[in-house]
Amino acid sequence: MPKRLTIVVTCTDRKSLPTTPERRLRALSSPSFSDRVDRWRRQLAVASARTSLRRLYQGEAWSRVSALEAAAVGAGFDPTVYVASAGVGLRHIDEQWPAYGATFSPGNPDSVPGDVKEHREWWEALNSDSPHLQTVASSHDSVLMVLSPRYANVLSPAIDQLASSADLLVVGGSGSVPKQHRLPADGALRSRLGGTMNGISMRMAVEWLSSLETAQLNSADRRGSWEQWANRVRHHERYARAALGDDEVRLFIEQIRHREPSVTKTRALRQLRDGGYACEQRRFSELFESIGQAAS
Repeated sequence: MPKRLTIVVTCTDRKSLPTTPERRLRALSSPSFSDRVDRWRRQLAVASARTSLRRLYQGEAWSRVSALEAAAVGAGFDPTVYVASAGVGLRHIDEQWPAYGATFSPGNPDSVPGDVKEHREWWEALNSDSPHLQTVASSHDSVLMVLSPRYANVLSPAIDQLASSADLLVVGGSGSVPKQHRLPADGALRSRLGGTMNGISMRMAVEWLSSLETAQLNSADRRGSWEQWANRVRHHERYARAALGDDEVRLFIEQIRHREPSVTKTRALRQLRDGGYACEQRRFSELFESIGQAAS
């Protein structure tokens, strides 16, 4: 009988459905924490346009979720996938939800306000009507989490509890994850695994599962063999991006905002750099915001 595997992946900014203004965190103006949570949950509850989280999220990293499931099955596991989201909490990948704008990343108009302590309070409130991570994972033999640093910090208390009892591996994550349970994102593997830097953790997780010899997710032997392989294939890329003037950057921003009206400046800058162009972050931010003000 296959071993049961809980997989937890981070949500993405890109959505397949349009996000209405009232389902963006920036629309919540109440100073009361409980009132903000209640209003947010009501807005999500009354939305009519819904789809599964599997279909809702988009992007290069998200496109690897099906490969991750297939690799888990190939490694001898029976996987169940959950999504960690600043908008809806911890949810099964096939649950139906509307599009929304919410993130733990700083500098976004739809960021959850406050520090990591307040982010954890928001997370707990979102999950008040669903099983917590420890409960979900307790019925499974192993737990694989592919997380951004922000989500790893928010989920750190739950990860610490799982680390004491579960066959656990966190790919990506942050320094808050115990070293023996973490596989840090390694950009030097991109030339071997393909894709963008944004999707490297997901591709590493697929590779890890694909080359498992037994249905034990994390062990000292497995980490040792991974490091030997990684040492052979690592390639530190040097980027020679072409510099752009302000007018060229403005044109790029106008074009991407036309294609993706809800695009964040962080994602827009990443796309510009992935295209082989250079722009200093502060200058790009100022140009992005000036175009947004002119359009409003």
